[in-house]
Amino acid sequence: MTGKAAWPVLLYVPNLIGYARIGLALVAFWNVPHPATFLTFYTTGFLLDAADGYAARLLGQSSAFGAVLDMLTDRFSTAGLLLLIALQDLANAGLTCNTVTCALTTCFRVTVCVALLILDAVSHFWQVCAATLARATSHKAAGPGRLVKLYYRRSVLTTVCLFSEVFLLLHFTRVAGWSARVETASHMELLWIAAYYGCAIVYVLKQFISLAQIWNAAALLELSCSGCGHVSDAKRP
Repeated sequence: MTGKAAWPVLLYVPNLIGYARIGLALVAFWNVPHPATFLTFYTTGFLLDAADGYAARLLGQSSAFGAVLDMLTDRFSTAGLLLLIALQDLANAGLTCNTVTCALTTCFRVTVCVALLILDAVSHFWQVCAATLARATSHKAAGPGRLVKLYYRRSVLTTVCLFSEVFLLLHFTRVAGWSARVETASHMELLWIAAYYGCAIVYVLKQFISLAQIWNAAALLELSCSGCGHVSDAKRP
């Protein structure tokens, strides 16, 4: 009897790891005022993202529920980090801003954080919905977009997500003032700057990939519905 038949989906080992990631994220966000605790729990939860996929392949316990659980955990963790950055920007502005230009700059940065949060959530949601409606075996390989298919190769996906998440963590430590000690240490300054801007480049690339996911999802929906006999509003007489 295979592991998949012997266990209820909710108790698959990869899904148990997913529940642990949710718990670690909650503990991390609860301890935002304590930098070391926050970074320890958040980073541990992020690193476990690789463990659940490995466990699923090793034990033959892949499931649609697990795939959705993994994606939602990633999306909410990233969203929480972006919201923390926005809130920290607002807190910093309340302490230091005394000009209209400063206030507008802060509003712009907060708006960018919210826009990035929405783009990340919407792109993945549309990709999964389009793949489901098209009855694709996985949203990771669905659709005609070459960039999206390249992105979902395991090595590329792992690299892009790792660098993007590290950038958000480094940026949050910067706006929160946690990195001041590192930046002022001459032997660490160059390394920190290289890591920050190197990861920033990958994070910007990821936003273009998110836009490509939206295009890919739209194209996939058109392909899946092209033979279903429906006529779009634009083609109605």
